[in-house]
Amino acid sequence: MPLPSNEPPLSLARIQRKFDLLMILFFVAILAIPLALTVLQEKSGLTEKRITAPIPDPDLALQDPLAFASEVEVFFNDHFGMRRELINLRNTIEILIF
Repeated sequence: MPLPSNEPPLSLARIQRKFDLLMILFFVAILAIPLALTVLQEKSGLTEKRITAPIPDPDLALQDPLAFASEVEVFFNDHFGMRRELINLRNTIEILIF
């Protein structure tokens, strides 16, 4: 005969809350992994047939904020984590569909 447990049975609301928490953590991980790789991944332009954008000058932020924002965007686009993998995935999808 099993001993009675002090824990209440899992209700549907508790299961839904756990599922919601897992979905939130999954979504945050999907966003955080490429961002972390942007900082941690090796900076190599050997696979590109061009020079990648340099880090923008922080002094430009005070002098011309719009130009600084534009340079940050160009830098981020060139150094985005998993960029090569995402480009390869896009090319593979294009080949398979078209």
